Amino acid sequence: MGMTTKKETIEITDPDWMYTYDLVEKKGGKTTNPNKIYLAEYNKMSGQEKKNFEKNAKELGTSMMGQFGGSVQQKGGKLLGYDCDITTVSGLSTIHMLHGSNIPLRTETSVMGMKTVLAATKVDTDAAIPESAFVAPAGIVAGHNPETESMMTAMIQRTVDTLKQPDGAKQMQQAGPMGILGGAQGGMQQGVNKEMAADGLSPQDQQ
Repeated sequence: MGMTTKKETIEITDPDWMYTYDLVEKKGGKTTNPNKIYLAEYNKMSGQEKKNFEKNAKELGTSMMGQFGGSVQQKGGKLLGYDCDITTVSGLSTIHMLHGSNIPLRTETSVMGMKTVLAATKVDTDAAIPESAFVAPAGIVAGHNPETESMMTAMIQRTVDTLKQPDGAKQMQQAGPMGILGGAQGGMQQGVNKEMAADGLSPQDQQ
């Protein structure tokens, strides 16, 4: 529409925090890494509750994809020489995830006739990560919003409390698509997946 905007951001994730820095506006924010909260809640469960949680999470993911006309192809393609899992939601988006991770290498979305593509231009899994990669940009302080943090924590706790029940997936399915999205946002990621692997679940079952 004749407008030009410039956006330059840095996102840093460590086991405890997720930071976002806007280099144009010179602003920053941080929130607790959701994985840390999920892992803490997961570790509180009994053995049976963990089994319920794992079963329900898998069932919920399959149901959610079905409700949105979605599908997942394990190693469905390659990008930049790496195997990718391709997740498609009919008419809305296609995401190429680096296989075995939660890192998107290409995301295509189409909403109201507007198509957006975000694509990685380089992937390096071999070089050592320098300490400077986790240093905040000079002159920008990451603020913390306790209210937002509290809401996220409460949402995660509600999700876990539901999914650890024998019929947890059914309860969330009855809430409908928006209920599923509200409860599952930021779900099981690397921290919880490591615990699941220790319990003998394959990467496919974890996803």
